[in-house]
Amino acid sequence: MHTKVQLLIIIFFSISFGLKAQQQPENYSFEEWEMVGFENQFTEPVNWSSLKTSEPENLANVAPEVLFKSTDAHSGIFSVHLINKSVFGLVANGIITNGRVHGDFNPDLGNIFTDPDNTEWNTSLTERPDSIVGYYKYISVDDDVAVVEALLHLGATTIPHPDSSNWVGSAKANLASEDVPEWTRFSIPFVYFLDEDPEYILITLSSGNGHNAVAGSEAWFDDITLVYNVDGIDERITKNLMHAYGYLKTIVIDLTRIEIGSRFKLGIYNLTGKLMKTRSLESGSKYKINDIQPGLYICSIQNSDGLVITKKVIVQ
Repeated sequence: MHTKVQLLIIIFFSISFGLKAQQQPENYSFEEWEMVGFENQFTEPVNWSSLKTSEPENLANVAPEVLFKSTDAHSGIFSVHLINKSVFGLVANGIITNGRVHGDFNPDLGNIFTDPDNTEWNTSLTERPDSIVGYYKYISVDDDVAVVEALLHLGATTIPHPDSSNWVGSAKANLASEDVPEWTRFSIPFVYFLDEDPEYILITLSSGNGHNAVAGSEAWFDDITLVYNVDGIDERITKNLMHAYGYLKTIVIDLTRIEIGSRFKLGIYNLTGKLMKTRSLESGSKYKINDIQPGLYICSIQNSDGLVITKKVIVQ
């Protein structure tokens, strides 16, 4: 076998095994559930929480039920179903987090937080993912939007918080402001603020736009996972596998550094995870993808063995 081909196969296997070892959120497909709240009257996914397990407990007891176990799943048996509800003249946002909710009758004083001293209310993560991805469905009322936010941080923190000095990186996006009746993929890249590795990840999924949430909006979420760019495994390897860049409404995918003879499927996604372009590619060639509107995109190539390489590209 040609030496370069042997080397490429070794690299592919090394990357594939490296990707499998990367950290993921606990119970990310929402298949495990438990009874919680006052007299165990409600159910939540294991390692996730909502208003019924918020603090203080006296407010949690009277908080509306906004989280439900759904059998309409993208994969497996269950997904989470969130609904915005009106109560006491306010709209309670349908929300779920892997941290904990702090509730208040004044919405401006409510927050989501990580408690480093209690494993029930924190999720350890010490790596630097490229993006958070998942699947959702949505029913929008009056142009309301579902929101996904993931915060990588050190020590204790809240969302929102006036002091973000211990925030390592963040990924946040408002999803479609219209009905999304079919399971749809989203992909949101992390923007990093510090060079350090994080200690925790705080994830929040909601069926409404924060304090502007509209009663009646509904969201379903499933398969919330983290994608690790192979740059995080070995930058020297990935720069020899794929080079991608954008200019003047064009994305260039350069596979000339890979030995001729391998085929890949290209997907170009916007920040909501919507597939914008797809194309079959062959190694050893350079491709121009035209008619791309200015913005930030995720370019992903996949071979027949399941190897996935992603790159963020800015198009002017």
